[in-house]
Amino acid sequence: MQVTTEGNTAPPTGPISDYIALYIAEYAALTNRCTYWIALQVGIATALLIFIGLLPPWLSVLRQDAIVWGGCVIGQLIMLSWNYTFQEQFRTVCYIECELRPRVQAMLELQAPGGAPNQRVQYGDCVWGYETFLAKRRGPMTLWSEAVFFILTTIMLIVVAALRLSSFSRFDSMGLLANLILLGLLFQGTNERIALRRQFAKCATAKSHANLKNAIL
Repeated sequence: MQVTTEGNTAPPTGPISDYIALYIAEYAALTNRCTYWIALQVGIATALLIFIGLLPPWLSVLRQDAIVWGGCVIGQLIMLSWNYTFQEQFRTVCYIECELRPRVQAMLELQAPGGAPNQRVQYGDCVWGYETFLAKRRGPMTLWSEAVFFILTTIMLIVVAALRLSSFSRFDSMGLLANLILLGLLFQGTNERIALRRQFAKCATAKSHANLKNAIL
């Protein structure tokens, strides 16, 4: 007897429950990692608020263009860090939904190979169903909130550039260029995060192994 899942074929040599226990331990480790990423998000948000509070006093000490564009650069770096924590969480969930859960589901189906069809565990049912529940509620379409960091940063740069237009200097050009590069990185990270969310949403709602394979491909 072999357990075959997407990207994995392994002949079990012991009770299936032992393999399921290993996968559950991996699931616990992955969700624990997500908890750490969430804690880091809180710290990043706190750092952003502290930075905003410390910025005004420096306006009377340093050059205004240096403070404005330097502040935008630091703010974008913080947003990129925040977005990265989301990417890592989504990447973990994507692995759980598209790789780990199907393996456990396949083993559960093998627990009662002679059972009636309505008594067999089916893909998408019973195992780790929270993401399935969420995916059914919000669907695979892009949510406006997923791009909120990029939208707010774009608006911020447009406003800052418009306010600096009357006294635009060489330093302003350098600051704007640096921020546009960071904005491009934020756009790329946002697209990757949205793609990951769409991917695990498809896997979470797959109702058969064939549908799961189509979702992964």
